[in-house]
Amino acid sequence: MDRMLLDFFATPVRATEDLCTKSWYTSNLRAVKELVQEPSEAEPDASEDVLEVIVGSALLGPLPQQEQPDVQIQSVAPPCFVRLWMDGEFVGETSVFDRGYTSRPVWNERFLLIPRASRCTRFEVVEATECPTVRCHCALGTESLWRTATCGVPLSMDVPLLHYGEEAVGSLRIHARIWDGLPLQ
Repeated sequence: MDRMLLDFFATPVRATEDLCTKSWYTSNLRAVKELVQEPSEAEPDASEDVLEVIVGSALLGPLPQQEQPDVQIQSVAPPCFVRLWMDGEFVGETSVFDRGYTSRPVWNERFLLIPRASRCTRFEVVEATECPTVRCHCALGTESLWRTATCGVPLSMDVPLLHYGEEAVGSLRIHARIWDGLPLQ
């Protein structure tokens, strides 16, 4: 990068020779593009590692407003899906788990992520009703997830799900590793 800056600013321009050639403009415009481009918006490199995140299953407990004293109820949730966000940008969502009302939805769906410069990865469990509503969510530090996965050991964890950031109302099973290059199914 320093050599590129030196070449760009310190190399004298021979007006009659350089300014009239396509190669001078091409090389200098490429240098300017690399200098001003955000790392998160750069084109992916074929040798770049990709993070594979699998949204496994959830264990959903009753929401705070559903709890009633002296009454033991079976916690059930309407059909739901998981939305994935990175630094406030929508990445994707799982299919709807619609096998009736249950407290244990299962998805086992994979996402391939290139987490350049991302700080926070957020998972939202969304109730798939007429008006989709975020039931609960969890968030992980993207850099920590990335560093753990690059150690070569697949990571599996149950992350607590929070209702409005206050109270744990369940957990989400997440698996992460460096993508092995096999196609998604």
